[in-house]
Amino acid sequence: MLATVVVNMHEGDLATTILAALGVVLALASLGWQAYSFLLSGSRVRVQLKHGMRNAIGAITSPTPLTDDQMKALAQQGYPEQVFGVEVHNAGRSPTSIIDARIVFGNGAAYSEASQGFPHRLEPETEASWYFSAALIRAQARLWGQGSPKHANEIRASVRVAGRDKPVISKNRFTV
Repeated sequence: MLATVVVNMHEGDLATTILAALGVVLALASLGWQAYSFLLSGSRVRVQLKHGMRNAIGAITSPTPLTDDQMKALAQQGYPEQVFGVEVHNAGRSPTSIIDARIVFGNGAAYSEASQGFPHRLEPETEASWYFSAALIRAQARLWGQGSPKHANEIRASVRVAGRDKPVISKNRFTV
């Protein structure tokens, strides 16, 4: 017994196939945009360690360590105190609260000051800075460096942000 099977193949409409493919591409692009927008909707805190000099009115800082000649010149211009600064920038779209700013040593120890005015509200696209006496930080580094790993005299800036478990730490570091 032989059976005959008839198969009818319909060639689809080319315009329908193109419109369906375009619909899939637009749906995926929309999904990607929604994910990107969601990631940008919160606060995005960046921290940088600064080195500089200050007086009672303000401070002059640099993202790299100042040379002795630069510090002498700034002291002659009325900036007598050498400082390390913690500069915080909120690049996100939502405000956030900074719980504290601190200088973190290479061995994990940290120094912060209670008199710095925390918590501090950091609005979107704004920045704030806190300064610590370089003499005090160097003394702490010597103290913590006794019998510690070789990186104990390296410092980084760190801030604790409300609602986050881990602190935000600067990428740059200085040796004191």
